[in-house]
Amino acid sequence: MIETKSLLGRKLDRRLLLAGGLAAAGGTAVVASAARGQTSHAGHEMPAVAAAENQPAHLSAHGAMMTVGEVDDTRNGFDPVKLVNEWETGTVSTLPDGRTLRTFEVTAEDKEIEIAPGIMFP
Repeated sequence: MIETKSLLGRKLDRRLLLAGGLAAAGGTAVVASAARGQTSHAGHEMPAVAAAENQPAHLSAHGAMMTVGEVDDTRNGFDPVKLVNEWETGTVSTLPDGRTLRTFEVTAEDKEIEIAPGIMFP
């Protein structure tokens, strides 16, 4: 083993490391037991609360604030399922230097759509 001196001038060996580890573990145990033994403040105890009854699954999502009804897709002018599943990939062409150019046509429209039954988004 390498001859290393500790801060106390003793040679650092396995026994010294084991003793230091045991002292650290003992100190931690004493501090943890003292912290756990704290009592609550007078008059500030938590009252016993009855357990809440389970709600049916259809009421538990999002705090039971689910929308009810159907959104009129024809009035909105698009089908959201098709919108999510079909992607516009644009028009592909090759530049003179060999790179690929992808061109998209973007159309902006000022239209009010129904985002939930009876709720319109400007």
